[in-house]
Amino acid sequence: MNFPNSVKEGDTRFSCLTSTHSGAGAFELEAKFQADADPRKVNLIIGAYRSDSAEPWQKLNIQSLHHEYLPLRGNQKLIEAARLLIFGRKFIQEAGRSIASIQTVAGTGANSLIAMLLEKHVQPARIWLPNPTWANHRDIWTTNAPGISLRWFPYYNDSTQSFDFEAMMATLKQNARDNDAVLLHVCAHNPTGSDPTEREWMEIAQLCDEKNLFVIFDSAYQGLASGNPELDAWPVRHFCSHSAVEFAVCQSFSKNFGLYGERTGVLHVVVSRAASQGHAKLVEERLVELQRALISMPPLLGSLIATEILTDENLMETWKKDLELMTRRMNAMRRSLYDELLRLQTPGNWEHIIKQTGMFSYTGLDKDDIALLQRDYHIYMLPSGRASICGIASENVTYIAQAINRKQPFVHQRGTCTCARIKNFKLPIVSCRVIFHDRTSTEFLRDSDLVHQCSQLPQMLVVVFLPSVNIKPLIHVDRYQHCCLPSVAIASGNLASACRVSDACLNRHRYKIPTTVNR
Repeated sequence: MNFPNSVKEGDTRFSCLTSTHSGAGAFELEAKFQADADPRKVNLIIGAYRSDSAEPWQKLNIQSLHHEYLPLRGNQKLIEAARLLIFGRKFIQEAGRSIASIQTVAGTGANSLIAMLLEKHVQPARIWLPNPTWANHRDIWTTNAPGISLRWFPYYNDSTQSFDFEAMMATLKQNARDNDAVLLHVCAHNPTGSDPTEREWMEIAQLCDEKNLFVIFDSAYQGLASGNPELDAWPVRHFCSHSAVEFAVCQSFSKNFGLYGERTGVLHVVVSRAASQGHAKLVEERLVELQRALISMPPLLGSLIATEILTDENLMETWKKDLELMTRRMNAMRRSLYDELLRLQTPGNWEHIIKQTGMFSYTGLDKDDIALLQRDYHIYMLPSGRASICGIASENVTYIAQAINRKQPFVHQRGTCTCARIKNFKLPIVSCRVIFHDRTSTEFLRDSDLVHQCSQLPQMLVVVFLPSVNIKPLIHVDRYQHCCLPSVAIASGNLASACRVSDACLNRHRYKIPTTVNR
């Protein structure tokens, strides 16, 4: 075989490539979850709606379909219905000709297309993304618009566990420049679930006007924040009626229509209402050219399903009721998890779980917590701490709360035991716990989260948990009466070998303890 001079035989032009794969993305974790054989496993990874029995939302079944190509611009009926859904009838009637729209390959396609359009024809110096944001936003912009510099504005305050309005505004006021672009989530922010209030949206719109920013709205969850698609569209409609900025809306139907695999979306670009009406048409032509080179034309099936629902009065009402039902279930699961964490007296403030909206909760758990939950409890979520609320159900919410609670430290730095009902013992601490998990036998159980906490301490203490009467023998601190044995009391007894345990615990050994031990 003849190779070019610059490539040696046995080599490749792509030898410069190195792996950037972390293995911790949503789809990689999903594969690990599917391979996990443990019956207790819980999927809190991908934001796909599930019922309380873990069933997917059944979308409309269209019996009669044709398989012709769509026009390059997409399904015109879908585009018109999508415009009405996000902008409202009033704006369509007043300024519909200032909107350029094209059907896209879901929200990813819409975000990619607007990135390419801006780089090629508008050329903003920078794009401002919220920190944190949907993981794919960064890759979309660096891949499709490498000439636009990526900047971040703070969005979430970890200490207050809420939207950081002041930090966002201060950053954009001080650093954003004329003609910069800024990306905003319309509702149910991914991953935090924390959205601006209406008053904050008003100030954001005013700032965008003052700084002459091009705004990109990502609308992936319309109807799944409040349960009402009209209410969830409020930020976009406020910009329509109270702002002169030009902006785009990346509209996805994956979540709110259950069309995950059909890849259905629409991109809208609202040009200046003061400009001639022909500019929107020119923008549309450029969008068609860009998409033609990528995918030719958008997919058909999902567009037919969404159009059927949005243009039929009865189906539309059914869809709205479905959204309300889905949102109520997600909010109920938030409340159940919150209540269970309170019942277990889990350390920390968990109010953010019930204050957030949409499909996700930004739990506040760190990477070590997430790794522990996956390893010991088979609960899967992203390393950022984002948990899909849809994976929580009546049958597993208690298990999830218990796992979160047990990962919390039981021992302060000074070696003082602070378990519920245990007074301040300043006794030595050993890197194990002895747990009596029923009334007939005792067993030394590996509990690696407690092992890890205790192994950091130089002293020794054995805590024995005795199950109270008439309570299911789950291994959990708040479901047991507690007593503490000083290390000197067990130094020469049958527990001595079991309590010499740091290495054994970490190696996942299990030891039987005689039932004759004095409890």
